[in-house]
Amino acid sequence: MSLFRRDQGTSTQSVIPTRVSLGKSVASVSTEDALRQSVLWAALNLRASLVSLMPVDVYRKLPDGSRINISPPPVLVTPDTFADEHPVTIGDWLYASEMSLGLYGNHWGVIRNRGGNGKPARIETIKPSDVVLRIMGTRIVEYLYGGERVAMKDVWHERRHLMPGIPVGLSPVLYAALSIATSASANQLAADWFGGTARPSAVLGYEKPLTPQQTDAAKVRYRETVANGDVLVKGKGWEYTPVAASAAEAGFIEQLGTSARDLVRFAGVPGDMIDVPQDGSAITYANVTQRNTQLMTINMGPALKARDDALTTLTPAPQYVRLNRSAPLAMDDVTRAQVLGSRITSRTLTPTEARRIEDLPPLSDADLAEFDRLFGSKNLQPQKGTTA
Repeated sequence: MSLFRRDQGTSTQSVIPTRVSLGKSVASVSTEDALRQSVLWAALNLRASLVSLMPVDVYRKLPDGSRINISPPPVLVTPDTFADEHPVTIGDWLYASEMSLGLYGNHWGVIRNRGGNGKPARIETIKPSDVVLRIMGTRIVEYLYGGERVAMKDVWHERRHLMPGIPVGLSPVLYAALSIATSASANQLAADWFGGTARPSAVLGYEKPLTPQQTDAAKVRYRETVANGDVLVKGKGWEYTPVAASAAEAGFIEQLGTSARDLVRFAGVPGDMIDVPQDGSAITYANVTQRNTQLMTINMGPALKARDDALTTLTPAPQYVRLNRSAPLAMDDVTRAQVLGSRITSRTLTPTEARRIEDLPPLSDADLAEFDRLFGSKNLQPQKGTTA
């Protein structure tokens, strides 16, 4: 039997052991610490924000193979509540769960209520690091949340980054641990360097040898003077030399750029989407639409399909759920008009459906008559008593 759990009494779970260098310990990197890396935060926030913008479409498949759009069940409208009169919207729920999946590889929830059909009616999202799992072989045999056992049937569990024989998703932070540690170390060095703790801030020298007592007295007087912004007065023989960063240490700080490119790969987001420089790439307004489509299909497509399948279990058969990928792909007015016009011409979309996409009502008889007056009638069928 194995146990996956969060260490009690600590706020984070370390995924990289503390390293010791030059007599100083370097802070370990935890899952929560990883979010302090702006690159990883930006990547996960981008994915979660896009998912939160997607309407949850519920369909029923008909015997002839066609489908109709139906109203989603309450759990896919308001999955939970923060408090009385403070609902958790489906957008909030999707954002939080996507962040959990992206950072931990798992999204856990407790099913608090069920509907008349036995399907979940309320799912309380919980923090993955507060969940304790007991695993026997390749099966989860017990869930503990807040120190209390939760019945298996009352647990909502979505997984990502699965490996054979492991019944829980794996955190990409575990895979990115080395890159995150490098980035964190570079950030810490930069802070220590310019803060004066990783190097001497200056060298205060004297032309003659000094005793330890004289050295300490000189340092104390110097600190007291510069701490108050006062003028430093020195007698004959003293020399003050500020210390600058060496080329090697400056190069280590430049390692931040390389770490940023590594981190976005683990997060599954193209670097240029979050302002991480990419060698040899140039994104222009001409191809930005294709770039957004690539993000949605190649980078996020498999994860979105898995979420569709998970959310479908909240609806009774033969209903199924699809997150609307098209909603976040906002096109400019000209491109959108061209796409809708092409679909109407090819008869894959009706004018009424196109107007619904544009949040417009169907054309009335008066609207159609006005179009005929302005552009002429397109009715090509001959009228009675006339020749074609």
